[in-house]
Amino acid sequence: VCSSDLLNIIKLLGVKVVFTAHNILPHDSGTKYYKIYNKIYHLVNFIIAHTATTKNKLELEFNLASSKIIKIEHGDFNYLNEYNTKRIDIIQKNELSFTMIMFGAVKPYKGLDVLIEALHLIDKSILPYIKLLVVGRVSDSYIYLDKVNIYNLNNNIIFIDEFIADSEVFSYMKLADIGVLPYKSIDQSGAALAMASFGLPLLASNIGGLKDIIIDDYNGWLVQPSNAKDLSIKISQIYMKKHKLGAMCKNMKTHVTNKFSWDVSSKNTIKIYKSLMDLGV
Repeated sequence: VCSSDLLNIIKLLGVKVVFTAHNILPHDSGTKYYKIYNKIYHLVNFIIAHTATTKNKLELEFNLASSKIIKIEHGDFNYLNEYNTKRIDIIQKNELSFTMIMFGAVKPYKGLDVLIEALHLIDKSILPYIKLLVVGRVSDSYIYLDKVNIYNLNNNIIFIDEFIADSEVFSYMKLADIGVLPYKSIDQSGAALAMASFGLPLLASNIGGLKDIIIDDYNGWLVQPSNAKDLSIKISQIYMKKHKLGAMCKNMKTHVTNKFSWDVSSKNTIKIYKSLMDLGV
């Protein structure tokens, strides 16, 4: 957490400050850091928000002027495609198989518990063909492992509970048919953009910046958060129509390239800094 006292000193020295708010408050922190972030947001000259949702929440919850908050999309992760891939033999793929990947560090707000519940509700006639890869470090993994055991989903869910280096990301993405993000809360998700940058259609909660990445039934699907039944139904529907995933992969790649280009995001970021220098804000 950035110190508001340090910012006060910087401001007294005449230094201009731009703050990028990936999320308006740290994940799973409630209102614990509200006071310090409120001071920070009012001290800085400009705030970069990656989504319209983040910008609106900053205005409403911190009483900030709209002109102080600039919306600039987070850039893509296309650079990850440049690494050479290695073969990872952790699943057997065939015409009937269907693999989802949940990528990134797993914390309570990411809703893995809801996803496990959703898999439990899937019709037993198709469940054997559905796999879930959970790739990334898992906080309190015993909670999820206990649930997997209770629901007898050990053959459906594979945990790669470790840090994944950039050079390994594509190797795991290649195993998946879709990415899944059953988040309970989020402003913007780097994991979502990483999976989208590989062209994976995304199944995600209809919240925050996920709506900026996913166009329903075009390059992914949006469901209500924390609703295991709806998520289960949608997974089953996607499985039954998985022959359409090829077109959705192409749609996702096009959308990411057009909307989340670093060329555009970097130019817009530079404009903010130049405006501070030129106008002496």
